[in-house]
Amino acid sequence: MDSTRHWHYALVPPGTAAHSTNGLEVLGRGTCLGVPPPHYSEGPGAYWLLAPPNSEDMLCDPTAVRALLELGQPGRQEEP
Repeated sequence: MDSTRHWHYALVPPGTAAHSTNGLEVLGRGTCLGVPPPHYSEGPGAYWLLAPPNSEDMLCDPTAVRALLELGQPGRQEEP
């Protein structure tokens, strides 16, 4: 989370950028992303909402991230 810019990042497995769709911006190979120290759990600036992953098994599922983001798209209707 970057409290200054109000951006949220989800760390996903390598190769996810090749399957990006629906306007979801995926930062791919060669991108530099500043990562806060593991003990930063609040702002100001970048911090971890959850404990940082220590293995690939702890990365976010890209399909779940995409589904979550689609819930917030304008014009989306909730199921009754």
